[in-house]
Order: sequence, then structure tokens, then C-alpha cells
Amino acid sequence: MKNLLLKSVATVLVAFGFHSANAQDFHKAYSWDSTSTLTEIDSILLLEPSVILKNHITYDYYYDPEYNRSLVEIYSIHRRIKLNTDDAIESYNRVYIPLNNSIELIEAKARVIKANGEIITLDEDNIKSSEDLGEEGKFKFFAIEGIEKGSEIEYIIHLKNVPSLNGKTITLQSDEWRLDNTLQIFAPSNLEFAFKSLNGFPQVKLDTNYGDTTAYVIHIDTLEPIYYEDFSAYNASLTKVLFKLERNNYNKDLVNYGDVAENYWNNAHPELGKSTEKLLKKIMSKEIMVEDDWKEIDKIRAVESYIKTNIIATGQANTSEIEDAILNKYTTEMGITKLFCAFFDILEIEYQLGFTSNRLDLKFDQEFESYSFLEEEFMYFPKISKFLCPNEPFYRVGLLPAVYTDNYGLFIKNVTVGDYSSAVGKIEYIPAEPAETTQNLIDVQIDLNEDLFEPTINLTREFTGYTAADIQPIYQLMDQEDQESLNRELMKLPGETAEVIEYEVLNTEPADINVKPLVYKGQIKYPELIQKAGDKLLLKVGELIGPQSALYDEHERKLGVENDHNRIYERTITIKIPEGYTIENIDDLNVDIKELNNTALFVSSYEFTDQTLTVNVSEYYTQIAYPLSDYEAYRTVINAAANFNKIVLVIKK
Repeated sequence: MKNLLLKSVATVLVAFGFHSANAQDFHKAYSWDSTSTLTEIDSILLLEPSVILKNHITYDYYYDPEYNRSLVEIYSIHRRIKLNTDDAIESYNRVYIPLNNSIELIEAKARVIKANGEIITLDEDNIKSSEDLGEEGKFKFFAIEGIEKGSEIEYIIHLKNVPSLNGKTITLQSDEWRLDNTLQIFAPSNLEFAFKSLNGFPQVKLDTNYGDTTAYVIHIDTLEPIYYEDFSAYNASLTKVLFKLERNNYNKDLVNYGDVAENYWNNAHPELGKSTEKLLKKIMSKEIMVEDDWKEIDKIRAVESYIKTNIIATGQANTSEIEDAILNKYTTEMGITKLFCAFFDILEIEYQLGFTSNRLDLKFDQEFESYSFLEEEFMYFPKISKFLCPNEPFYRVGLLPAVYTDNYGLFIKNVTVGDYSSAVGKIEYIPAEPAETTQNLIDVQIDLNEDLFEPTINLTREFTGYTAADIQPIYQLMDQEDQESLNRELMKLPGETAEVIEYEVLNTEPADINVKPLVYKGQIKYPELIQKAGDKLLLKVGELIGPQSALYDEHERKLGVENDHNRIYERTITIKIPEGYTIENIDDLNVDIKELNNTALFVSSYEFTDQTLTVNVSEYYTQIAYPLSDYEAYRTVINAAANFNKIVLVIKK
């Protein structure tokens, strides 16, 4: 969860932990089998690049005397992998040890077991220096050497961590076969946990075989792989479990959205000093310059433009104070949220704060309260039904990142009754943007009378919504060479060998984001568009809608369809055909494929009048998700566009 300044669950645990017995240190006695023989598995699994032979994960919570009896977490992972290909060896030649939340690395060891029984053992002396892997944070790693095809690598890691008990997600499934999977959770008897099983994970129950210790032990013999599939919510479809601390003795609901709502709202609305108020009003009058008669959406845009143009959120900031943010031009993510709230309060704009999840990774659950779902921040303006992402610099009001939509979220608003004011949270649905928001429009005009074998293609491309959001926010940040490379790539509609003669690009300023379409206009030459075949000419008209993706499955489909966003493609192709020429197979341009109650369609039609051929091609996707049973129908539409690419008109005198 981003920048939630919440009451620490760990603090609550310490306060009540003195009255409870500690969980045993189960990790201390844990080790691998000393045998040096390779694991025997079914011969069909030897055809796989790699197979996870053992995947054991343990969370061991106890009150640590070395840390003033605060609750700590020992995270342990024991994994053994058979490697059958060179690519698999390349993938596993490093074992990473995450250190983001760690107090200390207790133990780390790894070994390679070769087919001849030789064992290469690595311990902490072989750990390489830490690396920063961007968003993944700080790591240390083993560099595994001596691996041969057919070898097995095995490693055990024990980390002492600051406990995170307000919502944790454990994913056991992947695109590999996983045999012998175990998840164990041990804790002092005064702590109880709640679980949410997803995608076939077994229901979790208290294990009474460990005496007074709170214990949950789940074993899954075999997890078949699920391979990544286009147009799917792959990560969200994997077998996983969520868990959180439910209660400490008689204290229930240690994780609840009511506290989140109150704490977050209060943090976002600090009491402002006189100097801060004066500074905000000065900026409002001198830089943002909102007029009283403006529409609410225009006032919001003005505030957003000022903040996202002048102030950045960075992990290097050590304060979220409003004055510091304005003067330093940088702040924390919470500092950005405070700024938005302060300006909107001055303008008396009604808004709500909120959190949701990336639905392609983890869909927001309406029933199970967990901070795992509170990852992505948004603001909502109920009077105009628009959303804003305060900490997404490349988005503007009216357009949330698509993966936040068609999802549920926690909406937080302030409620005043008499003299009493309080923030309340409510789970509500975040609708996907309609298809009309995101359009990719193409207009092609060709006059074959001018040059039959090397015609000039007059091209206009127009992008709105999410298609423009990939380009408009970053265009002005690109250097001239990168801009030109991008421009030419988007102008080469028919193919890589097309020659761009001239072009212009419109609406590339930050102020144009989600306000004006991104427009490309220009001329290109594409000699391969028309080819001779005896006394006939072959016109590759299908290529004029641009390259299309196709769905051809190597494996049996297992996942339903999940789109990022709804979208519309409209293409108009106008071609002037020289006098005396006719088109033999003109009816090939008539395509009418409508599936799934017309929520997915590909339709093409034509008119041929006075030697002018006009082709209109429409492709609509107006629904985000479909069950697996609808996949074939959806694929029919996707592949219809790819098949249109192949249409070649036969022209002759």
C-alpha cells in the first residue's frame, strides 16, 4: 500500500504479546536432505525446461527478546529445481535474496547436484554484493556455477523480517510444473489468522497438531503450469492465497478498512499553518489562475497540470510537508496527495480518496479486508463522475490506468454531522472506460492515377484515450532522435519498407493529455503495395489497416479473456482506380463478424462508385472480460482482423 500512515499492527502485537507464549523457532531445525542422488520424476517432465521439485515456504512469527519482545517474522524458503535445458540453466544461474523488509539474513545456502552425484555447495561466503533491481528493491544473490543439463539446484534461505500482517499474498503456481508444495504459518497462540483462497488453493484451517502454537500447514502435491496467454489476467489467475492477522486474543478486526479511511484521510489533510495557506493562495492566483466561471473539470485540470509539471514524488524525499514540496519541487507520494487535497479544498471541489489493486495481478475482493488490495491510489470527483491518479505523472483527470478499472476499490470520503466530522470508507465499483474513450482512427487516401506502381499514400492517424496515453505524456521528454524514430514507426502503416516522405504531429503537449487526440498526418511511399502478376495487378489493400495481432495457441487455452481496456478501431480507405480497370474479387472486402452479443466485432464494407473505392473497417471491443467458454468466439474476431491483413485485390483492365 502506497504511503498509508497507519497505526502499526506490530505495535498492537507487542502490547498484547507479553501475555502470550512465543511460537517455537521452527526454522532452526530445518535443513535439506543430505542425499546426493537426483530426484526421479516422470519421464514426460524431463521434456520440460525446468521442474520445481520442492517448494516449501514458511512464515514463523515470534516475540524476539533481542528486539524488546517485538513480533518478528522468519521467512523461510526451500526450493529444489531440476534443469533440463540451457535456457533453464540461464534462468536459474542466480538465486536472489530479497532484503527490502529484512532485519537480518539468518542463513542462506545453495548447492548443485550433478548427474554423477557430485555436489557443489555454496554458503554465505559465496553471496555476491547487493543489487538494486529498480522497483524490486535491494537484493543479494548467489551466482550458481557448475550447472549442467539434468542437474538440480537447491537452496534454503532464512530471513528475519519486520512482520507485515495486514495483508500478504502468496502465489504458488507459475509456468513450471511444481511438485511438493507446502505453505506453513506458525505463530504464538494469541494470534489468529484469516485466509482467502483463490484459483484452487485449498481452504486453510487451523492445524491442531502443534500444541499451543497457532499453526496452519497446507500441502499441494502437484501444481500444473499455466502458461502466459494473450488477452488474459495471467497473474490474477494463478493459484494463490491471501492471509492477514485477524485477531490478537480478544482484539478483533486488527485489519479493517474503517481505520484505513480515517487514518489516511487525516494524513492527507494536515492542519495548515498561516504561512502554508498564504503560499497556496499565492500559487492559486499567480500560477494556477483558476477562473470562478470555469467548469469543475477545467479547474481540476489546472491544479493537476501545475502539480504534475512542477513537483515530482521521489523516494529520496524525507518530508511530505506542503511548503517543502512547493519550495523543493519534490516530495513523497503522500506529499503529492496533500497538495491535491489542499488546492481542491481551496476551490471547494468535492472529492473522495481511494485505493484499489491492479486487477491483472490481484482483483479487489469485496468480502476479504486486506491491505494487499490497497496498492493503487486514486481520487474521485462525484459531481462529474471522474477519476484522477495523483501519483501517476503521465495520466490526467478522466483516465485511470486501465488495470485499475473494471475492479472494486475502497472509496474514502469525509462525512460531517453537526459539529462532528469523520472519514468513512466504502467499497464501490470502478467502471472501465467505454470503448469510445479509446479510439485508433486511420484515414488512407490513394490516387492510383498519379503513379500506378509507386503511389503516394496520404495518411492520417488519430489516437485517443489509452492509445494516446502511451505517447502523449512522454513525447516532449524524448530527444529529437527518439521522437523521429517513433514518428516514422507510426507512419509506416503498411510495412517496414514504407518510405516516409513528410509528416506532422499534432497535440503532443502535456496539456493535451486526455483533452485532444494525438494526430499524425503525412505522406508515404510503399512500392510493394501494388505488384504485377501477368496482366493483372495485385493491390495489398489489407495492409492499409496496419499490422494486426492474431491468436494462435500452442497449448490448450486455460484462461478466460481479460482485456486491458475497451477500444474502437475505425479505418477508412479511399482509393481512386484508373479508368478501364476493374476489381475481380471486390466482395472479399465484405466481412461481417459479430460475436458475444456484439461486444466484439469486425465489420468491413465497401462502395465502388466512379472508379473510387471506399472501404470502411470497424473493429470494436466493448467488454473487458469473458469466461473461457467464450474464448473461441473472441478469437474469431481477433483473427478476423489478422485475416483482413491478407486481402489482396486483383485489378485488371
